[in-house]
Parts: sequence; C-alpha cells; structure tokens
Amino acid sequence: MRRILIITILTLALAASESFSQMGHGMMRYFDAGQRLNCAEEWLKKAIELHELHMKDPKTTTDESQKELMRQIRNAYECVAGKNPETGVMPHMMP
Repeated sequence: MRRILIITILTLALAASESFSQMGHGMMRYFDAGQRLNCAEEWLKKAIELHELHMKDPKTTTDESQKELMRQIRNAYECVAGKNPETGVMPHMMP
C-alpha cells in the first residue's frame, strides 16, 4: 500500500511538470498552476490521511475505503491535468 502511494505521488509530480511545461504552448491554460496545485494538494491530503489510517490499523482497510483512496488519488490527478475532479471535464468544455 505504501509503495502504491509513493508511486502515485511521483506520477502526479511528473504529470504536473509536463503540464506546466506545456502551458506556454497554449495548452492547460484553463486553471492556473496555483489553482491546480491547491486542488491536488487538498485531495492528496485526504488520500494521505486515509492511507495513514490504513497503515495504523489495517482492519480499517476495506474494499470501500480502498475505492475511496483511489477516488481521492484520481481527483488529485484530475486537478493536475487541469480538469474538474468531479467530472473529468476541462473547464472550457463545461456548460
């Protein structure tokens, strides 16, 4: 479980650096870098808290809690990608 969280955080960091490098080329301008990082940070804080709970008391690790952890990680990734974490849609595509 710990390895998965570390890999996820490294993947998010790589995605963020790639996204930020593309900003100057007309891509990913829909959320600024600060908004995306703040959004991702909030979701990652929740994911870390849940992961720490799983590590502290493995009995709390249920299928539902693991799905919630994955949802939180996926939402953090959506933030980094410049998408709405609840819909996965870029803001310019939203109605």
